[in-house]
Amino acid sequence: MTLKRTFSIATPLLLSLGVLSSAAHAIDMGVELNDDRASVSFGGQLTPSARLEGEYLYVDGDNHLLQSALLFSHSAGPHRFEFGPMASRVWLDNSPNGSMLSLGGKYQLALGNGLSLKATGFVSPSVLSFSGVDGHYQWSTAVGYELNPNLGFEAGYRQIRIQYDDHRNRDLEDGFYVGASFRF
Repeated sequence: MTLKRTFSIATPLLLSLGVLSSAAHAIDMGVELNDDRASVSFGGQLTPSARLEGEYLYVDGDNHLLQSALLFSHSAGPHRFEFGPMASRVWLDNSPNGSMLSLGGKYQLALGNGLSLKATGFVSPSVLSFSGVDGHYQWSTAVGYELNPNLGFEAGYRQIRIQYDDHRNRDLEDGFYVGASFRF
């Protein structure tokens, strides 16, 4: 990977971290792994009902995804809903690189004793996709366990699909993963 490409990937992530560290009350960090990919994510509450998140995903074969979301939340008993926009940039081998603006959200159901069910979904229509990308969607489901307020674990399934105008559509990710989350 060249220095220019590394800088172009790292700059938005570092800017997001700077905004989070200055505005957020607590920083969350997550790590997810499977046999083909590694992901690191950061998030923080801007206000009691607004959250900023960022994620960098590396997939085997020199494929990268950088995304950032501003999510607005509502909690009702054991239910937590988050909804908002997400901006993504993808760098793929053997396919055009592109950018997408997606809308979607997250849902979490607390089951008690630290267990929870989680679901996430975002979609980007062709009108919000650029540089040869014709659309994109991603979804995931997971079971989480919070060991204590600062450490949690989860296992789930995630699919990220990139659709192209003039190339074959690609699954950037399609499989099971395990992860851990940390709160600072």
